[in-house]
Amino acid sequence: MVSLLSTRPDFSSLAEVTVLPESLIEQALRRCQGVTDGDEQWDCYLRSLALAGVRHWLEAGSIPFTIRLSDHQPASITSMLQVNGWRVGVAIVRSLPTEAVTIPRAAIAGATGIDLWLLVEVQEELGQIRVLRGLESPHIAARSTVLNTAGEYVLPLTAFTLSPDRVLFQLSHLPALDTQTAHRPLSQALGQAVMNAGRWLNNQLDDVAQQFAWTLLDPLTPASELRSPTQELESILREVKPSSLNVPSRARAAFTEVLIAAVPLRLYALIWSVFEDTTPEWSLLVFLGPSPGELLPAGLRLRIRDDESVLVEERFEAYSEATYLYAQVFGQWDETFFLEIFPPNDSEPLALPAFEFQPDA
Repeated sequence: MVSLLSTRPDFSSLAEVTVLPESLIEQALRRCQGVTDGDEQWDCYLRSLALAGVRHWLEAGSIPFTIRLSDHQPASITSMLQVNGWRVGVAIVRSLPTEAVTIPRAAIAGATGIDLWLLVEVQEELGQIRVLRGLESPHIAARSTVLNTAGEYVLPLTAFTLSPDRVLFQLSHLPALDTQTAHRPLSQALGQAVMNAGRWLNNQLDDVAQQFAWTLLDPLTPASELRSPTQELESILREVKPSSLNVPSRARAAFTEVLIAAVPLRLYALIWSVFEDTTPEWSLLVFLGPSPGELLPAGLRLRIRDDESVLVEERFEAYSEATYLYAQVFGQWDETFFLEIFPPNDSEPLALPAFEFQPDA
């Protein structure tokens, strides 16, 4: 087996470090006192620290979560946190070099199986944990190196590809999967959600748009000194006017906030109807820019596609004079467009709900 000292992935730039309060450490010790076998007691202690640390990490953030610890006494591999309806388990990486982790097949099977696993390094000597990456249960079988005789999937650390900010986004924005979708990748389920942007013309947001924290903006107005999202968008539109981008006054816009590569970003979308032909069309124009005080990370990509192919893809370069990415597509009223945001050096995109245009629905 290849030594981890040379092959272990470097998670340091993305890991979320959480210092454990002394009370949580004492609780973890008490939970495992009844375990007589020394190795099993140590595993119980590390798992208890990891679960308590993940809960502390979630509760200490700015996003409100509904969290419940579904713990066994003593803590076992099937112990989990229920976060906004999601069943979240922990895969432990110890301070000593580790090449792989194991996850029992039984822990992901059935309607009560764990949905999402967090790779957590427990630094018990420092009284802290590091949330490294996440992995959706439907990906485990494909990414494991072997299913051993004990019924465990053996996974290299590189199988965990979801960054902590992506995990936070999914837990806060994606509804818990029902039994019909429990073994479908979360990114696929997210990408299949469809929001009716046509209702924006009637000053309405549908349930999907509200669920994913889209906010309808006021109609575009002359510039003012306020730096509200509406004014930010107007500033962007003034900047791109030399590019012959024409936005009619009937256009309506909405925005939402996303976290990509630990950078808070604002995503704006404008829609309007087009009646220049016998067949009515609609336009979708999106802008991806940094929140105030931030910068777009170099290598960020914005893609719009339909059911068959990629229609447009833009990449933010380090030397770019612009401060945002934008893309525009046109289609008939019955066409649906899918929006994806690719983090730098990451092949797994953030797939937002698709856009459809049914203003009378």
